[in-house]
Amino acid sequence: MCFSAEVSFGSAAVLISAGAWCLRSATRRALWIWPFALVPCLFGVQQASEGLVWVGLHRQAAGLVQVSAGVYLFFALAFWPTWFSVAATLIESHPVRRRFLAVWAASSTGWFFVIFLPLVGEFGPPTVREVHHSIRYEYADTGGRWQEPLELWVQRLLYILTAGVPLLTTSARKLLLIPLGSSLLSAVVAACLFDHAFTSVWCLWSAVASAGLVYAVAIAPPKPPN
Repeated sequence: MCFSAEVSFGSAAVLISAGAWCLRSATRRALWIWPFALVPCLFGVQQASEGLVWVGLHRQAAGLVQVSAGVYLFFALAFWPTWFSVAATLIESHPVRRRFLAVWAASSTGWFFVIFLPLVGEFGPPTVREVHHSIRYEYADTGGRWQEPLELWVQRLLYILTAGVPLLTTSARKLLLIPLGSSLLSAVVAACLFDHAFTSVWCLWSAVASAGLVYAVAIAPPKPPN
């Protein structure tokens, strides 16, 4: 399997187009689901940033690589667990679940402060290189501040729990099971087959899995489930 700038930019175009359809459909039929309708567009922006990483690597443009990798890693390390928690809170109509999800969302911002900020602080610019036709983000793929193998796997498990628990808690969880299940499966496969470039490969596959939200938006009821 070969990844490249063309794959990144191509997937970005498809995802942004799918996201635009989702947003249009949500606006017309089920406005409440807009936080998840926006997800393919946001994945598209992330994939476009990795396309620029590829361009920078091939042109040996260190500045472009650092900026683009910083944007990509912001999405990968900090944004997604927080956004899924926030999105689940925004669409929830049940008061008790909504309070729980709001607390969870506030806690999920810890990924930004604990994992991402050290990258722009004490660890400096991200080290990025091509390994076996994939991009390896040294900081993310070695666990950042927790570089022992066990610590790395604990970090990955906590990441999945932070992003996944809100989707399983919300009243609309049945609509989200397909993209959630696909993302979890892709995480296992990426860890087993592409551990050297886990961050890049899993994010790409999760982006593709987010296309399942097209179906979720298409069948979403006009009002959120209770």
